[in-house]
Amino acid sequence: MKTVTVKFPKSVDMYDYMCPDPVKAGQIVVVDAPRTGYTCAEVMKVEDGISARAYKRVVCVVDDTRYKAALEAEASRQQIIAELRKIEENVREEERLRYLADKDPRAKDLIERLDKLAA
Repeated sequence: MKTVTVKFPKSVDMYDYMCPDPVKAGQIVVVDAPRTGYTCAEVMKVEDGISARAYKRVVCVVDDTRYKAALEAEASRQQIIAELRKIEENVREEERLRYLADKDPRAKDLIERLDKLAA
């Protein structure tokens, strides 16, 4: 068992809680605060043993690794979709230009000039 010193958001005061789980300074824990009930707090310090000031226990340590991985996956998904949409737009533009080239000799000449410039 360890004693964790926690700080609540919008507060300068710190409080000690007992914590049976592995925890490090900087992590977020859920505690049963006297006035507000279950509340998140940031771990400021971890000490071995139980302090006389720690009379309540940490409810749980917040593990947001899966949440952060899901956010990263969603960001990657959105990036891939944006790239695919750009490719789709380019393909459609190229198809329109080829259609024009088939219908109009002047358009065909202009597209050939564009192709030469791109090469």
